[in-house]
Amino acid sequence: MMKITQALLDELTEKAKASPRLRMNLDLRNSDQDQSQRMLNAIEPGSVVPIHRHPTTSETVVCLRGRCAIRDGSVLRVCSMGIDSF
Repeated sequence: MMKITQALLDELTEKAKASPRLRMNLDLRNSDQDQSQRMLNAIEPGSVVPIHRHPTTSETVVCLRGRCAIRDGSVLRVCSMGIDSF
């Protein structure tokens, strides 16, 4: 079991800020044989995640802090989490 702490989120956020793509992920799979899409992603403002599909797996997005905007066809869905979101 992995505990997602404020320190872990802060560290991943700093790595994302330093990345040319403005995002960084932490692999949460149990082994290389695990074919799931379990990752903790830090995505900074200005980063673009291209529309994509995973033909043999599903993908779930959970916003832990900050804001996330996802376009679903013509609908823009926005999620805000954290101290400053309310």
